[in-house]
Amino acid sequence: MSRNGAKTLTIDTQGKDTQSKGLPDRELLSKVRDDQQAFRMLYERHGDAIYRYALVVSRSRSIAEEATQEVFLYMIQHAHDFDVTRSPSALGWLFGVVRNKVRFILNQQRKAQMLTIDESVVLSPENQLEISSELKAIDRAIAQLSFEHREVLVLCALQGFDYAATATILDLPIGTVRSRLSRAREQLKYTVIEPVALRE
Repeated sequence: MSRNGAKTLTIDTQGKDTQSKGLPDRELLSKVRDDQQAFRMLYERHGDAIYRYALVVSRSRSIAEEATQEVFLYMIQHAHDFDVTRSPSALGWLFGVVRNKVRFILNQQRKAQMLTIDESVVLSPENQLEISSELKAIDRAIAQLSFEHREVLVLCALQGFDYAATATILDLPIGTVRSRLSRAREQLKYTVIEPVALRE
């Protein structure tokens, strides 16, 4: 059970199913309620990206883990909501779901005054000493961005979505996405010694 009382999802990633491997997301989603192999394939394709997004925008491992669990529970229950005409991949749809989940959890924790933020979520403790001071500075700089600027940065610069896809995921005008990304880049330039190289 998660902290807000939601059902906990147990994910078995050990099984292999070569038949499901090459199926497009739309076909896997059509079976996901009754087919553990279909669920496993979708989780293997998109689970890491969903977790990384939640981790960077929330700055909390516990929130990222909870949000990722809730996203894949939601996927099982609402697979019929996926609109294949907008994209053949379910990843954009799942990013929209995780964004709402993270925002909800953050708001609930702020109301309860329980929010704790990890100092570093990008760098693992065992290899922090091997990471350059510049990379640590970049991580700290991203942490200083607002939620709205972080999420645009993650989708455009780290996940590689273009402006149109990011606007669809976040339900924002393309102009807003452009301006938020531009603002995020400017902030990073002023807080990191060497500017971050971001993809246009």
